[in-house]
Amino acid sequence: MARIDVSNASQLNAALSSANSGDTIVLAAGNYGNVNINNHNFGSGVTITSASNNNPANFSGLTINNVDGLTLDNVLLDYTYSSGHQLHQQPFRITNSSNVEIVNSEISGDTAPGSGVGTAYGLVVNDSDNITVEDTEIHTFFRGAVFERVDNLNVIENDVHSIRSDGMDYAQVTNVLIEGNYFHDFDAEQNTADHRDMIQFWTTNTTAPSENVIIRGNNFDIGDGSWTESIFIHNERVTNEGAGQSMYYQNFLIENNTIYNAHYHGITVGATDGLTIRNNTVLQAVGDPNATGNPGRDPGVTVPHIHLIDRPINVTITGNVTNGITADYGLNGHNVSGNVIIDPRNYDDYFTAGSLNAGSPHSFVPITGSAVDGVGATVEEPVVDPGEPDENGNLNIEGNSRDNVLTGDVGADRIRGNDGDDILYGGEGRDRLDGGDGDDMLYAGANTVNNSAEYLRGRDGDDTYMITKSDNHTTILDETEDSGYDRIVFSDFNLDGFNEISVNSAENMVFEFTNEADDSAKITVRNFNNIEELVFADGTVLTNGNTLNDNNGDNFLFGTNDGDTLRGHNGDDLLIGGDGRDNLHGGNGNDILSAGGNTDGRTGSEYLRGLDGDDTYIITQDDFRPYISGESSANRGGHDVILFQDFNLDDMTRIWIDNNNRLQFNFENAHGQDGRLTVTSYNNIEEFIFEDGTVITSVHDFF
Repeated sequence: MARIDVSNASQLNAALSSANSGDTIVLAAGNYGNVNINNHNFGSGVTITSASNNNPANFSGLTINNVDGLTLDNVLLDYTYSSGHQLHQQPFRITNSSNVEIVNSEISGDTAPGSGVGTAYGLVVNDSDNITVEDTEIHTFFRGAVFERVDNLNVIENDVHSIRSDGMDYAQVTNVLIEGNYFHDFDAEQNTADHRDMIQFWTTNTTAPSENVIIRGNNFDIGDGSWTESIFIHNERVTNEGAGQSMYYQNFLIENNTIYNAHYHGITVGATDGLTIRNNTVLQAVGDPNATGNPGRDPGVTVPHIHLIDRPINVTITGNVTNGITADYGLNGHNVSGNVIIDPRNYDDYFTAGSLNAGSPHSFVPITGSAVDGVGATVEEPVVDPGEPDENGNLNIEGNSRDNVLTGDVGADRIRGNDGDDILYGGEGRDRLDGGDGDDMLYAGANTVNNSAEYLRGRDGDDTYMITKSDNHTTILDETEDSGYDRIVFSDFNLDGFNEISVNSAENMVFEFTNEADDSAKITVRNFNNIEELVFADGTVLTNGNTLNDNNGDNFLFGTNDGDTLRGHNGDDLLIGGDGRDNLHGGNGNDILSAGGNTDGRTGSEYLRGLDGDDTYIITQDDFRPYISGESSANRGGHDVILFQDFNLDDMTRIWIDNNNRLQFNFENAHGQDGRLTVTSYNNIEEFIFEDGTVITSVHDFF
């Protein structure tokens, strides 16, 4: 069991010629060109791996033919289009081989000139047995992978995206496990006859049907891409050629899959003997309305169903959540029971508003007690035993490298996901949730312990922090810069549902609100510039303008304790200044501007300017000398409001108009200072709103 280090193609060829069973060939970083591995029997197996996890060795082509016992671990198969290459180019092939694995790797494609979408086939496997493709990213191809005449095939936990046509195709395969894969964000090409499927089976040009197939626990998500059919299993030999039952697919189990897509064929299955479709969730998600192929479609074909064609026999369909279950010839004679049929127009009766509006990746969260609660798929099932609580009733739950769902209880639990794309639920109690690496979702859960904080930490990956009105005090620790695209989703309240949004003295972002128990609650976000998006229940999405070069979208910008200048540009922006003498420029759009407090009275005024749009200026008792430039923002077609968030009209010690025709509000601020709000062009402010609900619509009403 030797280690053989190589650094170029010739050394690799020599190592393959001399390798013995159990050896590991370790590749230095670099491009090894087209690698051909032919006519080797490596016994119990030889592994080819990269020396660097972050800079894997690169193969521009790969042929494995008549090989037994080979594992490729952490390599990059990187196809580049060249002039003359055809759409059906096959740069990476496995033929006539046994016991071959591709794990923990990337199969990367290229776009065709002029189209901008993927070309060629990613991986092609023919006439082989005991093949595994696991934990591998496959992207930017015409077709992601094609498996024909393969026995004992395992396709597990792969990430397939940016595909023009089919994600994975299967023909005449037997004893197959397709589990835990993520198909998403396909890229269609306009004006083609592509039959886009995330998974497709066919019998065209085959001599035997596929048999003993399990499609389990996969996630099919349109994401922000083009619509596709999701699972399409057509039997052309039976339908088009009149083949009898000897060509029926045999023993197909389709279970625990989640589908978010926009085509009628969610799960469509043809002539099969022994078909079980159970515990799947098949829902509509429209994706990006401007993605290729999405605009202008007939709404009648955009709602995914479970559908039978070609008269399968011995069929069971049970425990699914879907928009409909149909068959070309009717469902009589099939075992169809325990399914929940829902209408996309009424999804808000079944799923939380925040999850419906959270966008891509889609993950609709059932409303507790609704008809879909506990029915359908759970894609990431718990794979670790939470164990027993300690003597204080607290759990210590540790996940593994797979995609876990980890759930706490009523105690002060510690839950860690480790690697994998995990979902962590804190439950009641003062919990600490650590997603570890991976794309994680963290739910604090109800914290019934007053004045105690729960802690959520995402680490590397695209993490989502789910906040609800049942929370009490929650601290989000997003400490890793450039660690992914992280979001906070306020699943059941909107931007106007907060009592105050501010930056505290420790330069943390703080959201204060009244929770379901009618207690004062707050969400504290440390290192808030590592958060890319804030998502609210009504669909409002604010992007972190502090980290963007193009700030013309709907942004949030938070200052520090220094004197900051924040510019929202176009879009509906949220600007919070923090301590210090700040300048806030909302730009065009419906903006919310808050000075955020200026505790040093000697540093002068803070300036707030809105420009076009319906702008709201928030004034609090933490402020010292805010200055609202009404001539910059009002009288330009908008409805502008000054909101005195935490004090009333009778808290003003003086309201007057100075010699420069500026409206002045004098008050004692929270720090015992003589505070003053100055408003220029005050007649352009449409409303003055106070904490007790008093609304003044004319300056004359102050006098």
